[in-house]
Amino acid sequence: MSLGISCTVPVFNRFNRARHMSTDTTNFQLPESLEISRIGELTQQLSGLDGSSGGVVLDGSLVTRIDTAAMQLLLAFWRKHAESGGKIRWHAPSEALRRAACLLGMDTVIGITDISSASMK
Repeated sequence: MSLGISCTVPVFNRFNRARHMSTDTTNFQLPESLEISRIGELTQQLSGLDGSSGGVVLDGSLVTRIDTAAMQLLLAFWRKHAESGGKIRWHAPSEALRRAACLLGMDTVIGITDISSASMK
């Protein structure tokens, strides 16, 4: 069942990768499974990113399963980081991640629709 989400993820070439991997930016790979059983572990990992003054790039390319608890955690992280002046960007959010964000009405809040809108043709 398609939700009508249309997204083309830009190719990540050497130049883009070098910019994203600068010393000011922290890259964080989200795991394949983001479910309530892993919330404690994910909470600790995300809280370690709070001091990232140059911003955080969340790589959601591996996510195949995500539940509401994990989406709430991502939302809380996004808001806390933004309130402290931090910037968060997405790299390749998976279809499962985009779908969950859309279904829960969090897509615009956590910036996933910006990626979809910017790269729709």
